[in-house]
Amino acid sequence: MKSTGSKINLALNKSVEERKAMAELDHPKISVKRQAELLNVNRTSLYREVQAHQEREENIQIMHAIDAIYTDMPFFGYWRMTAKLREKGFNVNRKRVRRLMRLMGIHGISVDGT
Repeated sequence: MKSTGSKINLALNKSVEERKAMAELDHPKISVKRQAELLNVNRTSLYREVQAHQEREENIQIMHAIDAIYTDMPFFGYWRMTAKLREKGFNVNRKRVRRLMRLMGIHGISVDGT
């Protein structure tokens, strides 16, 4: 049996999080498996709670330093930013700096116009 109605429109018009919130794990008539099918979400995601990620205090201090450096020199990429942070006494590698810069939504600006 092919379903063409409000269920498909519901799946297309709502975000995944909104659709997950619609599921009722203790519904007396509709199983969780069927609800997951109707809402077009993975069944396991209905059971699992999303855990908020919190940065360590050390990373927050590094992010403040990155912000200060980036304000003065927005053309620094993560390689030069790493070198500058090391000069300031932070024990960081380029992967960590790259991740934190990405998390902050900043990147080096090209000076040569490309």
